[in-house]
Amino acid sequence: MDFRFSEQEEAFRREVEDFIKKELPAGWTEENLYWPGGYGTIAEFEEINPFIEQFRHRLAEKGWLTISWPEEYGGAGRSNIEQAIFHERMSYYRAPGGEVATLIGGPTILHFGSDEMKKEWLPGIAKGDIKFWLAYSEPNAGSDLASLQTRAVEDGDDLVINGQKIWGTAAHVSDYAWMVVRTDPTVPAHKGISLIIVDNKSDGITIRPLINICGFHSFNEVFFDNVRVPKKNIVGEKNQGWYYLMIALDFERLVIAIGGFRRTFEELAQYARETKRNGQTLSREPLIRNKLAEIAIEIEVAYMFFWQTAWMLDRGLVPNIEASVLKLVTTELSQKLANTGMEVMGPYGQLERSSKWTPLRGRVCTGYLDCISALVGAGTSEIQRNIIAISVNWAGPAIMLFGSEKQKRDYVTRVAKGDLIFCLGYSEPNAGSDLASLQTRAVEDGNEYVINGQKTWCSFAHYADYCWLAARTDPDAPKHKGISMFIVDMKTPGITVRPLINILNRHSFNEVFFDDVRIPKDNLVGEQNKGWYHLAVALDLERSSIGWAAANHRIIDELVQYAKETKRNGEVSANDPLIRNELAEVAVENEVARMMCYRIAWMYSKGLHPSYESSMSMVFVSEVMRCLANVGMRILGPYGQLDVGSKWAVLNARIMRMYLASVSIGVGGGSNEIQRNIIAMRGLGLPRQ
Repeated sequence: MDFRFSEQEEAFRREVEDFIKKELPAGWTEENLYWPGGYGTIAEFEEINPFIEQFRHRLAEKGWLTISWPEEYGGAGRSNIEQAIFHERMSYYRAPGGEVATLIGGPTILHFGSDEMKKEWLPGIAKGDIKFWLAYSEPNAGSDLASLQTRAVEDGDDLVINGQKIWGTAAHVSDYAWMVVRTDPTVPAHKGISLIIVDNKSDGITIRPLINICGFHSFNEVFFDNVRVPKKNIVGEKNQGWYYLMIALDFERLVIAIGGFRRTFEELAQYARETKRNGQTLSREPLIRNKLAEIAIEIEVAYMFFWQTAWMLDRGLVPNIEASVLKLVTTELSQKLANTGMEVMGPYGQLERSSKWTPLRGRVCTGYLDCISALVGAGTSEIQRNIIAISVNWAGPAIMLFGSEKQKRDYVTRVAKGDLIFCLGYSEPNAGSDLASLQTRAVEDGNEYVINGQKTWCSFAHYADYCWLAARTDPDAPKHKGISMFIVDMKTPGITVRPLINILNRHSFNEVFFDDVRIPKDNLVGEQNKGWYHLAVALDLERSSIGWAAANHRIIDELVQYAKETKRNGEVSANDPLIRNELAEVAVENEVARMMCYRIAWMYSKGLHPSYESSMSMVFVSEVMRCLANVGMRILGPYGQLDVGSKWAVLNARIMRMYLASVSIGVGGGSNEIQRNIIAMRGLGLPRQ
C-alpha cells in the first residue's frame, strides 16, 4: 500500500476543500454539534433543513453524493480512495453529505439488485431526491438481527408487512425504509429473511419519536400494520436477505466520519493551548499533554485503517474483517476522545450548549453522551471483536497447518480477506470439557460423508458461513483416535440452528443439529481419524487468542477514574485504603497477564508453537477478569447491579455485564480445570490423571 496520494488524488482533495469552504455558510463547522462516531448529533437526522437539502443537491450535481458509482447510474466513476478523500474532507468540516440511500442502500442495489431495480432507484438516489432509513433492529432483535420477527406474507403481487422496528434513525425525515423482514418462518432464523424497500407514505405505517440522551429527536420506533409493498421492491432474491444484510452492514461500518475526529481533536488541543488553570496553560500540564498525545496516536491509527479499506476496495477485495476493525477502532476512539475532552475541560466540560461559559459550544458535553451510541450502532464492539476473532484466529490458522493445498487456496485466502466467517462445532450435550467423548458421526458414502449429531454452545452459528466441525469417523477406535475435522457449509440441507440466549440476554450461542448432512470428502481436513491432534492444536490457537488483558486494562482505568470522582461517606473513594489496595493488586496481575499474551505472540513470531503456555495465559487472564469484576462490583456498591437503561447505571453497566460474562471466560476454549491439567502434563511433566 502506497501511503502517498497521487497527483490526481491530491488535486481532487484540493477541489473538494475549495468547494466546501465556498458552499458552507460562515461558522457552520464551529456551530455544528456533531460528535464523530455518534448517531445522535447528526443535524440532518433531526429535522429537514432547507440548506442541507440544497447543499446535498449541489453535491449530486457534481456526482459526489455517489462518487464511486458508475457514471451511467449518476456517479462520478471515481476510485474508492477518492471517495475516502471526499468523506474525510467533508467530515473534517462537519459538512452534510451522504446518508443511508447513497452510502448503504445504493451500493447494495448495485451489487445485488436487478437491472430493473437499478434503473428505478439508483438515478433518484444519485440526485439526492431519495432518502432511506435503516429498518433493522426490533425490540427483541438488536445485535442478534437473525431473531427479527417482523413478517412479510405474500398476497398476490404484494407482500403484507406486520411488525415493529426500533432505533429507526431519521425515519421521520426519510422517504423509504431499507428494511429486513422475515419471509419464511419455517427455516433456520438466518435463512428466511428478505431485504425490501418500503415507502414511508404507505398506509399502516406509524412513526413515533424516541428522544435520545442528547435531547435530539434522531431515533424512532416504527410500527407496520398490514403495510402492502410490491414484490418488485425485494432486493435480490427472496429469503437471501441475511447475506445481503451482512454486505450492507459492512458498507455501514465503512461510513466513518474520520475527519471529524481530527477536527475535534484539533479544537481540544487549541483549547488546551489557550486556557489557563492555576496560572499556566493546560497544555503545559504533563497529564493533559500525555492524554492528548495518546489520542493523537490513536487518530493516526484510525486513519491508517480508513485508507486501508479504501485501498482494498480499489483492488476488488471485500474488507469484511477490516470493516469490523475500522468500526471497532473508531467507535472506541469516539469514547476515548469524549473522556479526554471531559478531563481536559474539567467542570466546564459538564456545561450544556446553552450556558455562556460552555467551551466549544458544549460539543464535548454532548459528545460524552452521544459516544455511547457509537459503541452500539452497526453492531456492538463485542460483535466486531467476535467477527475479527473466530475466523482469523482459529479456523484459518488450523487450515494453514493441516489443510490440503486446495483447501488453503479455497479457504485461507478468503478468511484473510474477511470473506468467510466460521463457527466452532466442538461441544456437545455430553461432550464439553471432555471433547474426546463427542458422538456426532461422519460416515463415508461414496465421495461424501454423511453427518448426524448435535453441537451446542456454537457461538455465532446463526450467521457463520462455515462450521469448523469435529466428528467421529471410527466409533470402534479409542475415543481420542477416531475423530476427524471437517469444513461444513452452513447452507447445506439438514442443518438446523436454534438460539441459546446467554446470561446477558443476548443471542450469541446456538445449538446446531445435523440430520443426514452430506459434505464432499474434500472437506476433510488433514488425515481421517487424526482429528484429535488437529483439534488440540486448534484449541491452543483459540486459547492463544483470548487476549482479554487489554480490555481488562481499560476497565481498570475506568474504575480508577470513578474512584477519583466519587464520594462515599464524605470522602472520595480513591482515598479508601481497601479500594486503593484492590485496584493496585488487580492492576499488577493484569500487567502480568499482558506479558503472558505478548510472550505467546513472540513465540508465534519465532515459529514456536505455544502449548501449555497458551493454557497458562488463558487461566491467568480469566482469573484476573473474575477478580476485576468482583473488585468493580465492590467499588460500585449497589450501583453496580443496575443494568443499561437505568439513569443511575455507572459506566454504562459494563461492570455488571463483565461480572456476568466472567462466568463464561473460564469455560470457553476449555475450562480452567482442563487448562491446569494441560499445564501439569505438558509443562510440568506430571502423569495424566
